[in-house]
Amino acid sequence: MTFDSTEKSVALAAPVELYKFTGTFNTYRLTSHVDNITNTEGTYTAEAIKRVKLKNANQEESNLALELDLPYAHAMVSEYAFQTSPPELICEFYRCHLNDVNDTLLLWRGKVLSWTITGRVAKLKVPNVFSYALDGQCPPVKYQAPCNHILGDERCGVDLTAAENQQISTIDSISGNSIVIADASTFADGECQGGSMIVGSEHRLITNNVGTTFTIATPFAGASASDSVTIQRGCDHSFNGAGGCINRFDNAINFGGFPLVPDRNPFAKRI
Repeated sequence: MTFDSTEKSVALAAPVELYKFTGTFNTYRLTSHVDNITNTEGTYTAEAIKRVKLKNANQEESNLALELDLPYAHAMVSEYAFQTSPPELICEFYRCHLNDVNDTLLLWRGKVLSWTITGRVAKLKVPNVFSYALDGQCPPVKYQAPCNHILGDERCGVDLTAAENQQISTIDSISGNSIVIADASTFADGECQGGSMIVGSEHRLITNNVGTTFTIATPFAGASASDSVTIQRGCDHSFNGAGGCINRFDNAINFGGFPLVPDRNPFAKRI
């Protein structure tokens, strides 16, 4: 039988929803069904995933999105929701029936645009591909003194894997947002503020470092003592500050700001 005929059949209709997430780090297959579902694509693991009702609309309507709830402790949440720079994650939402789980209908496809953690629930928003393309905005370069670039991106040009910018060590202990590592001799106190701490596929923003003690913005989901950890220097995005482009990275040629912009509003007070 075809999907359409099964969908309309009183005797055979047993709808199942499948969610495939394809991302930078891993691919996850989940289902809201009570049991795991295996088809030619692979095994979709049963999970407490919930969605809002899909809305039928045309391309001229804004805010069209698939909204999902997922337990915050799920591995996908720890990998993608807390990264310093959110990595790409594509969601495909399928519907099938138990009598033929290989006969699937794609109901939605889009890029996970945002994550929100509320209590023990992770909420993600997935606008469809067409809506995302129409509503997407290219971030403009701001006429400001701090650099507009992201540290380590193509425009910045800093190699964060170079020996002077990165150190690999092991975790000695973890207490919430505070992590003590075995060796941080590459960096002075405060030098990693605004940098990254990496454990496995999880990236966290470093807010301060003193000796071998590092403070991160959000605790790791899967890190533990003795794990390998990578530390990367930070940048304060200034032109000639102590932690900025010239003094820390000798990278003035790629500076993406306007250091001579006055720091006073000429319409409010005299320069």
